[in-house]
Amino acid sequence: MLCRRFADLPPPARPPAVPNASSIPTPIDLARRPSLALGAARIEPSVLALEGPQARVTVEPRVMQVLLALADAGGAVVARDTLMDLCWGSQVVGEDALNRAVAGVRRVVRQAGLEAAITVETIPRVGYRLQVVGGVPAVATVPLSLAANRLAPAHESEPEPKPESAAAPAAPSAGHGRRRLLGAAAFTAAAGGLALWLRTRADPASAQALMAQGDQALRLATSDADRRGALLYAQAVQLVPNHASAWGRLALARHQVAEAAPPDQYPSARAAADEAIARALALDPRQPDALAARALLVPAFGAWARAEDALKTVLLIDPEHLPTLDALVLVLSSAGTAAGHLAMRQKTVSADPFNAGYNFRSIYSGWMNGQIGAADRAGERGLELWPRHFATWLARSSLFAFTGRPQRALAMLDDADRLPALPPPLAAAMRSTYAALVSERAADRAAARETLLRTVAAGGPLMAVSASMMLASLGEVSLALDVTEAYLLERGPIVAGTSWQPGQLLHVDLRRRSTNYLFLPVMAQVREDPRFEDIVREVGMTAYWLRDGRKPDYLGARPIPA
Repeated sequence: MLCRRFADLPPPARPPAVPNASSIPTPIDLARRPSLALGAARIEPSVLALEGPQARVTVEPRVMQVLLALADAGGAVVARDTLMDLCWGSQVVGEDALNRAVAGVRRVVRQAGLEAAITVETIPRVGYRLQVVGGVPAVATVPLSLAANRLAPAHESEPEPKPESAAAPAAPSAGHGRRRLLGAAAFTAAAGGLALWLRTRADPASAQALMAQGDQALRLATSDADRRGALLYAQAVQLVPNHASAWGRLALARHQVAEAAPPDQYPSARAAADEAIARALALDPRQPDALAARALLVPAFGAWARAEDALKTVLLIDPEHLPTLDALVLVLSSAGTAAGHLAMRQKTVSADPFNAGYNFRSIYSGWMNGQIGAADRAGERGLELWPRHFATWLARSSLFAFTGRPQRALAMLDDADRLPALPPPLAAAMRSTYAALVSERAADRAAARETLLRTVAAGGPLMAVSASMMLASLGEVSLALDVTEAYLLERGPIVAGTSWQPGQLLHVDLRRRSTNYLFLPVMAQVREDPRFEDIVREVGMTAYWLRDGRKPDYLGARPIPA
């Protein structure tokens, strides 16, 4: 017969099947993975860190996922498709993506000085196996150290070359054809499946959920939460790479991470923030989060006019932008204009009442403006919402101690249910000072003074600021000025830490030299001393006041000192 029956014809070509998302494992969630030990290595997934005998290195997220997937296998071989499921989920990627990630694992192992202890073995046409010298790795969670908590997430690095391996590409396994790159011959047949992939690759709903989680993390106003927020926003921009707001929020989070980074890690953390700022502004030159992050990257200390102008420029674009209002309040309070910032602080708290940062700063704003009742309510509410939140606890205990209620501050030190982790020197200084304020005995005041002078050098900015205020509360004005001079100008007979260092307690608002404490009521006697005028002049604050003819509140009717 010249024609064949229909049943004899081959079936028509079908487009590649789109995988059922429910059949694909959820990728490893780095933010929720605890720290773990792997032989001589220490892996901290949530802060993207690998620590070995030679160095502590930052690890890009995908490389960290692959490392964890191999470590979780306990020395067993992990198939390539399994790795791709665990690290990419339903994302469609090529084989080179896994090759680059495995090469990245080998690279960070080498950089950390672990190449003699940990190896990633290629099993040709099957997958990979992570081996630890001395036997199968025993993975166990370990607590994070204080220094480890200060690591800033690394930004995306350049792709690694393919690993040096003679292994042939792994053969496709059943059910995983979704990841194989489409050949030209299959293009027509696969057009429908490819179009569906292109539509689902940008996942606005998932990105929005990640951004909402990031927003919630940043509301906690702690360095750990800032890192978690940055990681969540980074995941969001992977889903929606052309979303300006996602990049802007990532920029703000990375700015916060950079501010909390140890000195040796600050350059890379700052570069990551710069990258996010550039990406956001390339998509939207008026994106307020990115503009605020750019304004904040230069510290305000000594540059109050520049900081104020930059932040006000952002408010011209978005007058209700809360992070900018919050930052401007800090600039104004740091230069002594307490009354001028109160309305802005109240706006931030009213607009976002569950932001721990806005709330604890409102304690200081109320205190500066004589609204002790409002400050008390903010402190009480803060510790109800965020028990053991250090910045809230410190603000409330300081308010008690320095507004005639030191016995209540002592009681806070004795309340184990709400007491945050305090370094012993700081706890000793507080207890000694508060006890002296309660007893009012000369011997107790002398003991507190000696404790403060003994501990101020090793505690960094937080201890310097706290010691200045405690000495002022004890009537030791000259010593309070000595500490302030050491902290702000690095001179005089006393040594004080001027920037945060690993191992010191980190206060989110005292990472760098801060001056807002100078204008709290407890420092009133210090401000009346002639030496105070010299200090504010030398740090550039007097020039800032004179620029606009603005006077700090404490001067009252007096002119700005020349």
